[in-house]
Amino acid sequence: MSEPHLPLPPADLSSRRLPISTLKAGTALFRSHAIDKAPIWFGPGPGRPPEYRFDAPGGEYGVCYVGRRDMAAFVETYFRDLPVRVVSRADLGLRAISSLTLTRNLRVVRLYGPGLVKTGATSAVGGAKLIVPTGFAGQPYAHSQAWSLALHDHPSSPDGLQYRSSHDDQLMCVALFDRSASAVRVKAIGEPLSEMKRFLALAIKRYSIALL
Repeated sequence: MSEPHLPLPPADLSSRRLPISTLKAGTALFRSHAIDKAPIWFGPGPGRPPEYRFDAPGGEYGVCYVGRRDMAAFVETYFRDLPVRVVSRADLGLRAISSLTLTRNLRVVRLYGPGLVKTGATSAVGGAKLIVPTGFAGQPYAHSQAWSLALHDHPSSPDGLQYRSSHDDQLMCVALFDRSASAVRVKAIGEPLSEMKRFLALAIKRYSIALL
């Protein structure tokens, strides 16, 4: 089977005009987190290796992953290991989805639609964890992390990246760089997901999953 095309950031990326969208002050964002942890976290944290899609490859900065909708935060947490047919109610009781708000405008790179051509990327930048191109020493997100670093260091200094969920491309996600930390506030702490009956009913219907 041939490898997918996974281009690295082009040499002239720093001279390109990035496709930027503005998330206005007051915009609602949603984050899935353990109920015993704070809703806002820019990881992976000091001394920890990069773990997720747009983490800084060498710990240069922290990243906070959020959804534009609560369902996006749910999908990115529970559907990482596909196929998913059953979600544990016990596991749901350990996590919440809290709502956040922005206190000022943030500028995010559009890593979707025409923004892919403008940056020289492809949709694989936000692709599945199982995509491991040759030369990346088995690091499943090395490709997208390289893009994260290049866009973070771009002269226009964006606050983060906006991209489509790998597991439901109708939903949008945002990876916020820690330079935006002062603009993110908790709006409401979520209750355990196991108690969110209406939300779970929507998820069960949308994805044809069952609760264990």
